[in-house]
Amino acid sequence: MRSNILLASAAALILASAGGAYAVAQDNAAATAAAKDAKASAGVAQKSAKVAEKKAKVATKKAAVADKQAGKAEKAAMTAAQKEGLVKDRIDFMKAQAADNKAINDYAKGMATKEQATTAINDLITRSTKIAAMFPAGTSSKDLPGKSNAKPEIWSDFDRFAGIAKVLHDTAMKEAELIKTGSPEDVGKAQADLGKNGCGGCHGPFREKLPG
Repeated sequence: MRSNILLASAAALILASAGGAYAVAQDNAAATAAAKDAKASAGVAQKSAKVAEKKAKVATKKAAVADKQAGKAEKAAMTAAQKEGLVKDRIDFMKAQAADNKAINDYAKGMATKEQATTAINDLITRSTKIAAMFPAGTSSKDLPGKSNAKPEIWSDFDRFAGIAKVLHDTAMKEAELIKTGSPEDVGKAQADLGKNGCGGCHGPFREKLPG
């Protein structure tokens, strides 16, 4: 009788332990499943974030293109009279640059003062930063024959055109220091470089041959 009671008690303990182990196993399984779900959700969120990032980049590019097209449309909307007026201003602008170069060349030849050369080079430096803006689309010799001397190649290779203006600016900056510290002969040599690689670097490929 006593042995039966002990056996029953032992069986009850075994069942209780088995039940506890089963409960723990269920908890572990639930935790594993939850971890898998969380990992899957994180993966989906990461993919969604990448997709959103790509869409944002595409939207930014489209906005940039739209701005560029709007700018082109605005320039194209200029009337013929406005374009001709701009070309006239541009010609006057270039004549002023030529006058600056003449003053510097005169100084190099002993025919002008250092003060005149300094004024001229400073004006040339300022003007060189404005050159690219003086050439909006629609003002080429093809658009305005007989009025504009700007070749259409300016707009098909605008980066190169703007780069030559930058060369002119940088060369003029160096020449300004040379006028301060160097001799007129040194300035004359610098002027030759400025004329060849600055002004001349643009006139050759980008300006129509002038009449006369």
